[in-house]
Amino acid sequence: MVTDNVWATDLIAELAPTITPSYLRLLEDRELSVRAAAEELGGAEVLEDLTALGLAFVDPREPDQVVAAHPLDALQSVLLATERKLSRQQSRVRASFQQLSDIQNQRARDGGDATDQLVRIITDPREIAGLATGLMSLAQQDFMVLDTYTFPCVPTESVAAPPIFPSQHQVRCRAVYEAEYFDHPVGQAILATGVIAGEEARVVPRLPLKLKIVDDTAALVPLTDTGVSTAMLVRSPTLIRVLRNYFELLWERATPIQVTAGRTSARQVSETAGPVISQRQVRILRLMVLGLKDEAIARRTDASLRTVRREISAIMDILMVSTRFAAGAAARRLGLIE
Repeated sequence: MVTDNVWATDLIAELAPTITPSYLRLLEDRELSVRAAAEELGGAEVLEDLTALGLAFVDPREPDQVVAAHPLDALQSVLLATERKLSRQQSRVRASFQQLSDIQNQRARDGGDATDQLVRIITDPREIAGLATGLMSLAQQDFMVLDTYTFPCVPTESVAAPPIFPSQHQVRCRAVYEAEYFDHPVGQAILATGVIAGEEARVVPRLPLKLKIVDDTAALVPLTDTGVSTAMLVRSPTLIRVLRNYFELLWERATPIQVTAGRTSARQVSETAGPVISQRQVRILRLMVLGLKDEAIARRTDASLRTVRREISAIMDILMVSTRFAAGAAARRLGLIE
């Protein structure tokens, strides 16, 4: 029963991270007066959110008492709310894709700027940055990247963000990096975050340019070393086919990148390699981010205090951080927690 409750609260924390700390506090007390609940949980609005989401309810026998829902009942309410939200988002995404397709087809029929649709030179750094980060959301099947270790300024760990995979499609994300990434701690962090998030990554000694390719529909080719000031957006099927063939040629010759225990190496990856971070470590990580102390985490995970501290140390090593705050930030970048 304890294990079921922990499993349920872990899922609630993943699906409703903002409201979960208030729910857990109420769950510890089991019930509070309406006034005490509003004071201890962060205000009347938080209490309203808890009841609206089904995490708490007012006792009909004692209208001035607020009771925490059982974790399994609370999880059912959160799952139903999440399902409704995802359904609305999915409908909106489908409608938006259809509208975008209609607009593009109409522009093609009008023939007003057919050349511009095939190849377009972009000189606005903001538009280039938006395309560089947003192209993956348009991918239906494949997203391919060539990446040199050239940046407009000295990179910090904040740039080590993992790829954000579109949830509505099974997108295969592949990246080829140049070997200089291994010469810098930030470069190694970038490689690690991508691989942990599910990116297939390989390395070659040198790359002549940066490149992003989306399916057979678009490619972004920087025209400068850093790629922030001038770039070419390609929609020509012929040019995209050439760029894809070039990527595949490099991919076949490149060496796979492996990440183990926070270390990044370039070598052949075993297909039976275990996960970089275990399910228990993910659970502990989520409780850490919620602000629970080691002792409380040990109680909630049915583990000894020594085991919890050993797992926390391992998590820190895997995420390559030295503080709990940094671990939370890195975990969010990696998509391990919401």
